[in-house]
Amino acid sequence: MLESSKYPLKSLYIYLSGSCNLACRHCWIEPSGEDKLSFPNFEDLKVAISDARNLGLRGVKLTGGEPLMVPYFFQLIDWLAAEDVSFSLETNGTLLNSEAVRKLKEAGVSRVSVSLDGPTAKDHDFFRGKEGAFEAARQGILKASAENIKLEIVFSLWKKNLPLLRETVLLAREIGAVCFKINIISEYRRASLMKEKGELPEIKEILFLRDSARQVGQEAGIPVLLDLPPAFLLPSEVFAGGFCSIKNILGITSKGDFSLCGIGELESESCFGNISERNIEEVWRESSLLKEVRERLPASLEGICARCFYRDLCLGKCRAVSLAGSGDIYSPFPFCSQAFEEGLFPKNLVI
Repeated sequence: MLESSKYPLKSLYIYLSGSCNLACRHCWIEPSGEDKLSFPNFEDLKVAISDARNLGLRGVKLTGGEPLMVPYFFQLIDWLAAEDVSFSLETNGTLLNSEAVRKLKEAGVSRVSVSLDGPTAKDHDFFRGKEGAFEAARQGILKASAENIKLEIVFSLWKKNLPLLRETVLLAREIGAVCFKINIISEYRRASLMKEKGELPEIKEILFLRDSARQVGQEAGIPVLLDLPPAFLLPSEVFAGGFCSIKNILGITSKGDFSLCGIGELESESCFGNISERNIEEVWRESSLLKEVRERLPASLEGICARCFYRDLCLGKCRAVSLAGSGDIYSPFPFCSQAFEEGLFPKNLVI
């Protein structure tokens, strides 16, 4: 293992499936339907993961689309377990049947994140675009909880579920979640239609929710994290970590392309060749965009991100979101930029 490397590859974000069995209103990756399965070649994927260990790999995140739709999913997690590679899973939860949960448990999954966007089927199913999604996810969560799998609930925030946070957190605790994450929807692709319809909350609404979310979490007895840039968090929340380290991650898309995280599903300029053609070590060390990002972040950040006290820690939050929205990977993070324009960015953190 190349421990002396200045930029070890700590995490692989594997967008295992470009397909999904739901039709969620906000999904910026825009996965194809159940009849158009897409996924990386299994043998090539194993080679990429194996080679990544020589670059410092600590773990992989399996996401999508819906990763449980991939035909070799259980073979993959068995192989990861045999190779002693830590992995987590992001899923809509609808396919977490008893067999899936058992195999995840046996493979030693570190965490399963399941989407839950309201406390009832009416709320969740409307957002996820399929009747029965709520009950299937709820049953999957209960099965995973019964096996003592660490469960995180992901709550995608929009206008209609703003008032439902407390009920959803309490439900999450009741069915076995150990943490609850509130996801701020990126205004990109399908979510841009939500913005046009006025369905996404305003900055001031999100910041108001931030304070009530902490209270709800204390009441429920589980951590409630609002996924905001550090400038909008308490110092204790900032230094608890959890920020994206773009200099230490690499994505693999459902087409098998190496990418700057998941943005490569839609933005081909952020891809660096395919796992069937290029060695991951060559990609990690030689790709011009990766080298540029390492050399220029955070110094080349623009707008309020360049002036923020947390610049060196945050690195501009999610560079994929900024790239997708503006075409410029160094442009300010949209949430922070808008908050600054509205006078809502903490003045004591502007340097």
